[in-house]
Amino acid sequence: MSEKGLVPCPPRITSSGPKLIAIVLMVAGAVHLLSTWVAFVIFGSFVGRFCDMVRNPPMISRDAGSAMKRRRRKHESTAYHGAGHAVAAFVLALKIGKRGVSIVRDRENDLVGLAHVPVQVRERPDCAVSGRTRLHLEKQAIMCFAGDAAERKFDGRRRFGGHRDYQHAAELLAPLATSWEQHDARIEVARLGARDIVEATWSSIQAVAEELLRKKTLNAADVKTIVLRCERELDSS
Repeated sequence: MSEKGLVPCPPRITSSGPKLIAIVLMVAGAVHLLSTWVAFVIFGSFVGRFCDMVRNPPMISRDAGSAMKRRRRKHESTAYHGAGHAVAAFVLALKIGKRGVSIVRDRENDLVGLAHVPVQVRERPDCAVSGRTRLHLEKQAIMCFAGDAAERKFDGRRRFGGHRDYQHAAELLAPLATSWEQHDARIEVARLGARDIVEATWSSIQAVAEELLRKKTLNAADVKTIVLRCERELDSS
């Protein structure tokens, strides 16, 4: 046959193209289904955890909240303890020192708070005790117990400082006693005197404690201003 008589064959169509497209579409669909399923699982897990947290709040949150309440309550008790000392000192005409009354923690001296009311006597109590010195030491002992009395009235129990105050009061009253029985009796009298002062001046103690919580430290003039203001309010009511 001549070259002119040759009939060209049409191009051969293979089936690989459509198959490849079908495979790609299948893979894409599978990926889409898989991603949808994963998203659904994650969302379901999140919803489940959220519902569990609503029904059963984590214990650590309750513990943290309780710890914060305890710290705040202790801080308030410290303020009432210091306010008891300060108001009793003012009522008993004892001088509040330069450091005043404070609820700032003194780590160096291991003190949670401070009420600076120095003992002022012109003679050594262990050598001689005049009437003036006796009265001053008795007032100091009452002032020592007033902090614990105020704290107990506020919170119902002792939180800090009571043991140290007791020791200080016992040391102050020791030169005035001639026997252990008399010493114990004087301590009890001072304790009852402190309780009476706290009951009689409770509004002033509350006001001083609130101001202590706000300012952290008060001087003698601050205490005097607060107590006199409370007394005027009581007189006018």
